[in-house]
Amino acid sequence: MRRKLHRLLRTVLPTLLSAMLLIGGTPYAGASSPLNTTIRVALRHAGNGTDVSSASLVNYVGHGFYFGYFDSSRNFVKNSVETAVGATSLDITVSGSTITVTNRQTSQMLYQIDTNTNYPLAIMPIPGPGEKCVTWLGSVKYYGAFEFSALSNGYMQVVNVLNIDDYLKGVVPEEMMPYWPLEALKAQAMCARNYVMTHLNSHGSFDVCNTTCCQVYGGLTKASAATDAAVDQTSGLFIRFNGELCQTYYHSSNGGATESSCNIWVTQLPYLTGRIDEYDTTIYTGFDNWSYTYTADEITDILNTKGYSIGTITSVVPTYTATGNMYSMTFSDGNVSLTFSKSAARSILDSSRYGKYTYSQRFRISSALSSPTGLYINSGANSLDNINSVYAVGGAGDISKVKTGGGNISVLTGSGLKTVNASGSGVVQTGSSFVVTGSGWGHNVGMSQYGAKAMAQAGKTFDEIIKYYFSGVSIG
Repeated sequence: MRRKLHRLLRTVLPTLLSAMLLIGGTPYAGASSPLNTTIRVALRHAGNGTDVSSASLVNYVGHGFYFGYFDSSRNFVKNSVETAVGATSLDITVSGSTITVTNRQTSQMLYQIDTNTNYPLAIMPIPGPGEKCVTWLGSVKYYGAFEFSALSNGYMQVVNVLNIDDYLKGVVPEEMMPYWPLEALKAQAMCARNYVMTHLNSHGSFDVCNTTCCQVYGGLTKASAATDAAVDQTSGLFIRFNGELCQTYYHSSNGGATESSCNIWVTQLPYLTGRIDEYDTTIYTGFDNWSYTYTADEITDILNTKGYSIGTITSVVPTYTATGNMYSMTFSDGNVSLTFSKSAARSILDSSRYGKYTYSQRFRISSALSSPTGLYINSGANSLDNINSVYAVGGAGDISKVKTGGGNISVLTGSGLKTVNASGSGVVQTGSSFVVTGSGWGHNVGMSQYGAKAMAQAGKTFDEIIKYYFSGVSIG
């Protein structure tokens, strides 16, 4: 009777659990069956200098290990002979192209393989009845299995191989605060799921790394009931445009406006179009306002240090996008000019030497000689960013293009004629120092994480958040 009950529970319980709500809300009505997609995540690799000469695996939940490999379909193939059923902790070392596995408790060698002539060594933890294995690799716990392969530099690469949703449970709490509203966490899970699915095999022997170069992945370090629920309640869902998976980029804060992908990188994707964000600016981000003053000598030194040959800077000409984000900056010494556009415009002034940075694409640069003045037509709601496209009617009725000198322009105000410094697109900024002011943190493309938080606090659902930041998409 107990055996029958045990079999019944093993059959029915997973279905019951999947139907239970962990934290509020219900599974999305359009959800398809969860994909059994296996992801390869590099934990230690040569690309970022984290490759290692040794590693250790210890069962946290599980009873020993199987040795084998993952085939071309990412299915684990168990070695029919060598196993470590009784070994709950392993040491893995590399010498040349050979990887050796030793039972840490007994110092007995359990397995040895030349990974230059074979598949990478895969080690799969063995679960007990009804268990989901969790394994320590060093000081971090992970779901899934592990691949070890020798590198030409004498070190080895370590890759975590696991189900996509188990992977996401290690991404969501790293990329977004676990205590943020559930709908924001679900939007983050959606973006992260699409991101990894559109980057399969992008690094050859692995799909993504575990750092900000891809998506931050910390295993079970920060996982919580809420972040697990965000993944579970969106399981099997993807963001699509015309049926195809979207590139779902995201960033911390846009400072007031997202940006079209072609204005940051190269390709314009139809669902990554810039827009004014009325949510991002309603919430405290820590990046609301930042400002640095650069002397002309500092800018010159920064450019020279980065390999650009130019004399002392005398002027800067910025141009801005339709949403008011930085598009390009042209620096000139009077003879030589250097132009930096798109993402390069965001990073060119970054300097650890001077401790000055432009943290997002939403910033302006102006001469420090006079405070920049925004120009408006008819009302404060109609800002004028490109002064070079402005024409004026003269006293004789003639129409001519407005000209500026060093960013200065004469305007008629209620108290008479005044000269102001315009900071609009294409206006030449001159002087011996320049002020950079901005807001936000990141590349400004796609979803603002702080904007998602603000939307969730305003009662928006995860699909409303996604469709706000990705134009014309569907979820399913």
